[in-house]
Amino acid sequence: MLRGILSAGICLLFLLSGCTSDEDRRIEEVLDFAGDNSGELKQVLSHYERQGDGLKLKAARFLIANMEDKYAYDIPDWGAIHDTLRAIKRTGRGENRWKQINYKILPKVYDAQVMTADYLIENIDLAFDAWRQRPWGRHYSFEDFCEYILPYRIGDEPLERWRKEYMERSVFLLDSLYRGTDVIGAADAMQCYANNAGYQYNVDFDLPHYGAPFLRECWMGTCREYADFIIYLFRSAGIPIASDHLKFSPGVNLSHSWVSVQDTTGRFVPIEFETSEARRDWKNLRSKGKVYRSCFSRLEKPIFNGNRYERDVTADYFGENRMLVPVREKREGFIAVHSFSAGWVPIGSYRMEGGCASVENVEPGVILMPVVPDENGKLRENGFAFRWEGDKVSVFKPDMVRRERVRLFRKYPLTNNLLGHLYRMNGLRVEGSDCSDFADAETLAVMRDSSLCLKRYVRMRSGKRYRYVRLLPPAGCVLDFAGLRLYADTAFTAEVDYRRAIASVPVSPKKSLGIESLMDDDNLTFYYTSVKDAPLVLDFGRPVSLGGMLLVPHNDDNYVVKGECYELFYQNGTEGWVSLGRKIAEGDVVEFDFVPSNALLKLHNCTKGREEQVFLWENGMQWFVAHLRW
Repeated sequence: MLRGILSAGICLLFLLSGCTSDEDRRIEEVLDFAGDNSGELKQVLSHYERQGDGLKLKAARFLIANMEDKYAYDIPDWGAIHDTLRAIKRTGRGENRWKQINYKILPKVYDAQVMTADYLIENIDLAFDAWRQRPWGRHYSFEDFCEYILPYRIGDEPLERWRKEYMERSVFLLDSLYRGTDVIGAADAMQCYANNAGYQYNVDFDLPHYGAPFLRECWMGTCREYADFIIYLFRSAGIPIASDHLKFSPGVNLSHSWVSVQDTTGRFVPIEFETSEARRDWKNLRSKGKVYRSCFSRLEKPIFNGNRYERDVTADYFGENRMLVPVREKREGFIAVHSFSAGWVPIGSYRMEGGCASVENVEPGVILMPVVPDENGKLRENGFAFRWEGDKVSVFKPDMVRRERVRLFRKYPLTNNLLGHLYRMNGLRVEGSDCSDFADAETLAVMRDSSLCLKRYVRMRSGKRYRYVRLLPPAGCVLDFAGLRLYADTAFTAEVDYRRAIASVPVSPKKSLGIESLMDDDNLTFYYTSVKDAPLVLDFGRPVSLGGMLLVPHNDDNYVVKGECYELFYQNGTEGWVSLGRKIAEGDVVEFDFVPSNALLKLHNCTKGREEQVFLWENGMQWFVAHLRW
């Protein structure tokens, strides 16, 4: 009877209050939306009313007020999907049918209509325990707690209990790994543990968020799943953490998400996939353009793209900035980055001010384009591309009078991952011997090449002949490269056929990664061994002279290739892309004359491939949006 009176009293308070707050109104809307399940939500409020715990009552109100748009998809085959994911992580094989599932057409199960009082009370109580038990907790406001520790879900994952199991693990980890009072120190210790927790990268599936219980058992997926596990783990430990993301990369053709830990100063410290450590001196290794933060609470008006649960936090990363950019059509529009598959992809919006586009808070150095929708909703250029330089804006309007010659090496930016492949074989040693056991081995060459070029030409130092030659990977590494040629002379003209001389081949994890990949002239196939420090041994049957070696690192095949056809375009504002003609590459670069200066360029391979990205020709160099420069 008392419970019913309290529930009725709560509703009556909302209805009779002469100055109902926005939160009161939204709670009313959620209770109405919950229908027959509203009693469960009212029970949570009544529970904390009876306890007289005003702060937990406020936390319950916060969760319920922001619950209306929270849901999971009704996927009846989640169990079978999980079995497939487990099999893939264990064996590398699983059912392909789950890769094509269109889950977004399935019914949604809204939290408000299925949430139980016990679930929500347990989540609130455990979240408060985590917040209050940690020494850094006293530095965070209640609002910080609600946004970055309290939430019971991240996205559209199944509604499952998770906090207790994760809390048991995080308490054990912190007690064993870190006993200090610094929240970033604790985050770094937890992250070090996570780095060795068996995460497996996989992009084969397009599914809703996997959910906390499954990720604890089988941590695999994209950057989203990587971030989700870290969020569950950190929140269970009372470490305030947020999910940040970029809509579309200015450099490469994808989106990306990561996590940020809130320091006791209020500043957020990103933990990106590339670095996997928590450091206050974080360095930006990936072009972002603009950064958004997913939050549990709802904004009254969406910042961009209709999503009320996203905040624009670009200024937290790159500082506040504002610029005026000339546009043709004097109406509000978007700022976009280039995609080879989708054209201009919007990542933010602009408003009009004094006849110009007013753009706020973007990453310096990123090339952006003002765009507007046409009558069919398709985006088109509304001016020239621009770039914020940190203290001024540069607009890339082609100079048709001042033209220049350009020498181009690539059509797509070098990523840090690719850079790792280019340099992975630095330290590779070539040895020659007259004995199969290499007892009298002589070092013929050590590869040391810090250039960004694809082909590595290495001259041999010895003039002697050897029957046996071996290639030793750098210490602690495996052999990993796409092509290998040997030459009898230092001018790299007299090629030595080594195909029948292969005597000892380290095992590759897949047949497709075998030794044949070194000889097929295909940059997208590569030889990769699974045995560290194991050499590739050649037995020529007789002493031979070796003067040089050409080694092609593991790469993305976006370099200019001799004999292939390329077309160069420049961007001319609302006119779009204008061709400067086609040429056959005569070497590892392709040259074009009479190219307008100060123009945004794009190189298209007419022979093969799809990947391409915009770039500039500045100071005699090809410059992509990515952080690596030629």
